[in-house]
Amino acid sequence: AFSSCSNLKKVVFQGDAPAADGWSFAQTTPCIYYPANNATWTEEVIAAFRTDATWIPYDPKTDDVLSDDFNGGETQENTSWYFDTENNTLYITGTGEMKDYVYPSVAPWSALWSIVERIIIREGVTSISASAFRDCSGFTGELIIPEGVTRIEYGAFNGNEKLQSITLPSTLTLLGDSSVSTGVFQNCTKLQKVTFSEGKNDAVIGRWAFAGCPSLTE
Repeated sequence: AFSSCSNLKKVVFQGDAPAADGWSFAQTTPCIYYPANNATWTEEVIAAFRTDATWIPYDPKTDDVLSDDFNGGETQENTSWYFDTENNTLYITGTGEMKDYVYPSVAPWSALWSIVERIIIREGVTSISASAFRDCSGFTGELIIPEGVTRIEYGAFNGNEKLQSITLPSTLTLLGDSSVSTGVFQNCTKLQKVTFSEGKNDAVIGRWAFAGCPSLTE
C-alpha cells in the first residue's frame, strides 16, 4: 500500500490492529503510532508488517496523535516529550520533575533509541529521571541540560557509548545514587570531558556516576 514511499514520516493507527500483508510499509522508515492497551496490537502483529519503521504506542484518551504537531506525549503532570523527525532530536519540555522509569524500556520514547541523535532538555525541567535515556544507541552525543536542573538520577545516560562531552548546570545538587550500582554516565565509553558550569558546583556525586568511562580525562 505504502511501499517505497520514501517521504512517509508518520502513520497513525486507530482501533484494532488490521491484518498485515508484510509489504504495506516496505522500504519506508516512518514513526508508526498504534493505540496502547489494545490487546489486538501484539508483538507478532507488529512483526508481521516487516518494516524498519519505529513503532510507538500512544494513549487514545490523552494524546492528540492526529495533530500534525504530535510526536510525543506526557512524561509527568507538568512535563512532556516531543520527537522532531526532521532532525532526529528528542526534546523534554515543561516545568518540574520528570517521572522515574527505573527500566529504560519503560520510558515512552524507548522505541526511538535507534534513531534519536540529539537530546535537548528545555529550561523549566528540574530533574532528569532514572534510566530516562539509558542505552540510546543512535545518540551522536549532542546533549543539552539547562540551568535549573537540580538532580540527575541513577542510570539516566548509562550506556550512551557515543557521548563525548557534557556540561552540567551549576544548579545541580545530586548526580546519581551511591546506593545503586548503576551510574548516571556509567559505560559511556567515549566520554572524554565533563564540565561544571560556573557557580556553586557542590553536587553530591554518586559512587558509580562515571564508572566504565575509560576515555574520561577532564
